[in-house]
Formats: sequence, structure tokens, C-alpha cells
Amino acid sequence: TAEHWQWGTLATPPSKETLDRLTSPQVTRQAEAARVVLKGDVPIGVDKRSVDTWCEPHLFNMDKSTGSPPDVFDANGQNWGFPTYNWDEMAADNFSWWQRRLRHMAQYFHAYRIDHVLGFFRIWEIPGDCVTGLQGHFKPSVPIRRSELEQRGIWDLERLTEPYIRGHLLLAMFGKMWQEVAAKYLVETSEGCFRLRPQYSSERAIMDIKVREDSPHWLVEETERVRRGLLQLRQNVCLLRDPTDKDAFYPRFNLMSSTSYKECDAGWKSALAWLHDDYYYRRQEEVWRASAMRKLPVLLGVTDMLVCGEDLGFVPACVPPVMQELGLVGLRIQRMSTEPGREFNTPSAYPYLVVASPSCHDVLTTRAWSVDGRAQPQQG
Repeated sequence: TAEHWQWGTLATPPSKETLDRLTSPQVTRQAEAARVVLKGDVPIGVDKRSVDTWCEPHLFNMDKSTGSPPDVFDANGQNWGFPTYNWDEMAADNFSWWQRRLRHMAQYFHAYRIDHVLGFFRIWEIPGDCVTGLQGHFKPSVPIRRSELEQRGIWDLERLTEPYIRGHLLLAMFGKMWQEVAAKYLVETSEGCFRLRPQYSSERAIMDIKVREDSPHWLVEETERVRRGLLQLRQNVCLLRDPTDKDAFYPRFNLMSSTSYKECDAGWKSALAWLHDDYYYRRQEEVWRASAMRKLPVLLGVTDMLVCGEDLGFVPACVPPVMQELGLVGLRIQRMSTEPGREFNTPSAYPYLVVASPSCHDVLTTRAWSVDGRAQPQQG
């Protein structure tokens, strides 16, 4: 294919005639005759510069990005950079964009995998000026209302939603150069209290702080240290404001690890920790189930292809019952345990409707996992 040539496994690019032949539905028919099943893939997102977003921008939230919350692979979460879907617009014409996409795939494949099927239940939506995934929230979801916070004695919302930056934190983070950092990147609002200057108030603006390419090594390292510190300060919040509803808030993922939280009084700490866990683990199940059942049955009915859903990661309790109800095949990776407290899955205990694999792009390959040619679990 063209990709093989691009990556150097073919000496010359294939001809147009060869590409036409390789991508023809004829190949699919020949595979069927040989009793070979071809499986395709449906990625969860499309690029912001794709033909889809150019032709039908109303179907996408171009000022947002998709990603995933923090996990064992990345403490800051993941920011994939794809726009999120405007599901209301898509539903208005019965998801015709998805239907066209799947009908086209059916010319070539007998089965397909839905990448990150959790995204059809809810997606981790991140503001467009962020580079990490830490300051995202689930969409759809039930936010924390201002009235809930007030009922629990939490009234100073600016304290919890603005980056918590204090002189002693700057000293601990930057050492003897903290005053230089404060003078250049911060504004002192009251004695010992600071905020980021407007031109450095977003993650993207902070990551854009650069030095000249011919700068000395010590300056490059110092700038990187400042950049990391400012990014950490920007993320030092407990609550995230909803951009369209002044009375709605979302708990920053693992807010209990922030110094903003740690320097709250005991009553606020208790309330914030409860609201955090309620948001992430309790209050969303019915919302997410309804969200999936609004979309997936339509998509599954478009073609007769077998559908596999990549149900890995931060899996809500509502996902397995919905997948079973719809007959969606799941995915199990031996080194990504689905059982709490276990490092490895046990293949003999897998349920019936799953595709089993020893590894995927998130973990080491089987070859890298082996020791002296024998597959051995790698610790750590």
C-alpha cells in the first residue's frame, strides 16, 4: 500500500492501477471466497484539518479537544487534539454522517472496531487552549451546581476555580529564582498572592515560552523548568467552570492531589472530596447509558458488519451491560487488567464476547515483554 512505500518497505511508490486494485471491493470478495474476514477500524475522532470538518463544521466543536483523564500511563491525562462531536446536530438527521461512513466501510470489511467506544457514552472534553488532558471534564455529564456547593458551606468559588498561587509555593517550586519568575510571568494581587499574567494564562501560552535555538544549555534547562512550574501552577485548581453556565462546575480530576485542595480548611476538603468522587463514580451512570443508547443502535443497524468496541480505560459501570444488550464484542488486553488489584488479566476468565490480545499500542509488544525468548510478565 501507499503507507508501506511511505515508511520505506517498498522501493518505489505503487502505481495508480495497483492502488486501485488493492483498494477495490474485489479484494474483499476474494477474501470471502478464501474464508478470510477483513476487519476495519473506526477512530474515535477526526482531525481538525480534515475534509469532514471543512465540509460539515456544524457537526464538530472546533474549539474543544478530545482526550482521556489521567491514568497510570500519563498523570496529566491525554489530549488527542480531535474536535468533539456536536451530537445534537448529528442526531438531527439521524446520524447520516456516521451512516455514510459505515456504508462506505462495508464495501471493504466484514467487521470493524470502534476505537474508544466509551466516547459514545461520554467523551473527555478539553478546552482548546489546553495541551494536556488534566483540565477536561466528561461530556455529557451532570455538573456540580452552585447550590450544592453553597449547601456544603463552600462560598468562595474564585478561590477554587482560579489557579492557587502563593509566595511559599513559588519558593518551593523555583527556589532562589522565584522572584524573577514572579516578576516576569505573574501579577501580585495582594501580599503573597499571585495570578498569571493574561499572556501566560493558558496551558498553550505557557508551553509556547521558548528560547532561541542557539541559547546555552543552562538557559534551555532553566526555561524548561520554568515552563513545567508555570504549567503546574495553571493546573492548581479544585473546580473548573462551565463556559456556558455560570452556576455549573466540574471537579478537576484528582483534585485532592493539588496544593489548592491541601490548603483548604477541613470542612471544604471533606465536601470537595465527596463531590469529586460523586461526579466521577456515581452520578453519571444513567446519563451515560442514555447517551450511548441514543447513538449506538442507529450505527449498529446501518450495516451487517460485526462490531467490536474497544472498552478499555476508565470504564463506567454502565458500559458492560449496554455492550451485552447490544451484542457488542469487547476487547481484553492481558497487560491492561480489568480487575482491581491485579496486574495481569487471566485469559481463561474472559467473558465469551471479547477479542483477546496480549498487547496493544498502550503497552509493550509481546516480543519486548519476553525474556530469553520466553513470554514473562515484566514487573513495574
